[in-house]
Amino acid sequence: MTPTAASDLAAFYSATAKFVTLLASLPHGGAWVRGGQDLTVHDTWSNSQLQALVKAHALLIQVYKCAEWRSQDPAVEIRAPAAPAADQVPQVTTPLLIPPLNQLAQLPAARAHGENAENAQEGRGLRMPDQRQITREIMRGFLAPHSDARENGAPQSRGMA
Repeated sequence: MTPTAASDLAAFYSATAKFVTLLASLPHGGAWVRGGQDLTVHDTWSNSQLQALVKAHALLIQVYKCAEWRSQDPAVEIRAPAAPAADQVPQVTTPLLIPPLNQLAQLPAARAHGENAENAQEGRGLRMPDQRQITREIMRGFLAPHSDARENGAPQSRGMA
């Protein structure tokens, strides 16, 4: 069961970041963002929802140990690390990679399901992680203190002894 705070953060971040990407892809997307706000420069964002996106982004990095993509070129593809062999247990968990805020406007906008394969952007180049990936990363950070306590001899939950 996912705590509401974790799912709320993941849903807000995912939806708002994808909205920025969508606005940037529209021919007159700037008309929706007023007051000199440039979607490619997050320091210019004065809209309360965009400012909340900046705070959520910082929270994902600082508290939940996500990391920003290092590439400055959105055409460069970053692939997920290969899955370990069945007999190997990974030693270190790799952080979830999220796009820098200034690159959200450069990502390809999500396309409707059923779009022609030649026009679809899914699976090519950099893209936003799915909401479920963000929730999984948040839950990993959310549950870590509890699992550490059990490993260090904390009492078991009721019915587990």
